[in-house]
Order: sequence, then structure tokens, then C-alpha cells
Amino acid sequence: MTQFSSFNAPRRAEVGDYMVVNDSYTVVYGSYVVVNDSYTVVYGSYVVVNDSYTVVYGSCVVVNDSYTVVYGSYVVVNDSYTVVYGANMKILLEIDMGD
Repeated sequence: MTQFSSFNAPRRAEVGDYMVVNDSYTVVYGSYVVVNDSYTVVYGSYVVVNDSYTVVYGSCVVVNDSYTVVYGSYVVVNDSYTVVYGANMKILLEIDMGD
């Protein structure tokens, strides 16, 4: 797995990249997940929580906006899941909606 430094310039996420959730709480529609690295996610990109709590392994979270995620910033998810500290969110699919 590629390691990213929070001091690196933001980059586009690639299939197979990981976003690590750095807090523990229930994510509901319109709320935020804090990620601890810097790269770009695109509308329609899918991430998967690689831990089973409220959600089973392999459930998808859809990022519903397009912007660069930097250290300490937020990704909006559009469904309800429970995530825990250190849970890996893996990008499974990237859909480029155009500029």
C-alpha cells in the first residue's frame, strides 16, 4: 500500500488508495468523515470500510462532492454507517464527472 505524507502536494486518488478515518462516531447523511491524508476524490468515487461494525465488510460509501481533501478536512458521505478509529476506507471505483 502506498504511503502518503500530509506534507505532500494534494494528488488525485487512485483505485486502491486508502483514506484512514481518524475518529470514532456514527456517520449519517450529510455529516463528515475526517481523513488524515491529502489527495483528490471525485464525485461518484466509492470507498469501502474495511471493518465490520454497523456495516458489513464491503459496504460502499459514496463521496457526493468533488474537491481536494487535505489533512484534517472532510469528506461528505450520503448514507449511515458506523466507523471507528483507524478504519480503512478504500477507493474501489473512480468516476470522472468531467471538469
